[in-house]
Amino acid sequence: DLAIYYMIPGFYPAAKSDPQGWATRVCKLVLNHYVLSFGMYWMHRYLHVNSFLWEKIHSFHHWAKHPLSRNTYQDHWLDNLLNALVGHVAAQLIVPLDNTMFWASRLIRIAESLEKHSGVSCHWNLAHTMQSWLPYAQMPHHHDWHHEGHKSCNFTFTAIGGVWDCVFGTRKIGRAD
Repeated sequence: DLAIYYMIPGFYPAAKSDPQGWATRVCKLVLNHYVLSFGMYWMHRYLHVNSFLWEKIHSFHHWAKHPLSRNTYQDHWLDNLLNALVGHVAAQLIVPLDNTMFWASRLIRIAESLEKHSGVSCHWNLAHTMQSWLPYAQMPHHHDWHHEGHKSCNFTFTAIGGVWDCVFGTRKIGRAD
């Protein structure tokens, strides 16, 4: 993922001040995250639906029926690379972020992924609380259900937000109580 940032000219934003205001930069960040989550939604969903990709790549991540934060990055190297390409890279090419928002995006995404796999849903989930105003925002209990079903868990694929699961009919409510 890091190599890609430096291989594509202009992909990695220079550390200079951006003349755009904060409101514009935050709007671009939100739009970037929707593009990111759209790509990751379809990659994640395809990793479940395609038998070969499930067996050889994505099933490694689903060994835990009840995820813990340490399970977040316990997966096949190609799983992370494919998600990075169709998520982070595509989003940065389509809706480029300046240096500050680029790194904020990465930190939010890491926190969101760690929280999603924590098995804990409460007000201490900072990344999820930050996105709770987004339509159909999801908390870790949504993703718990995704892991409990193992191969038959073909729902709740979205990273960040939750709108794509609603749009494409793969949202499960989870156990908020």
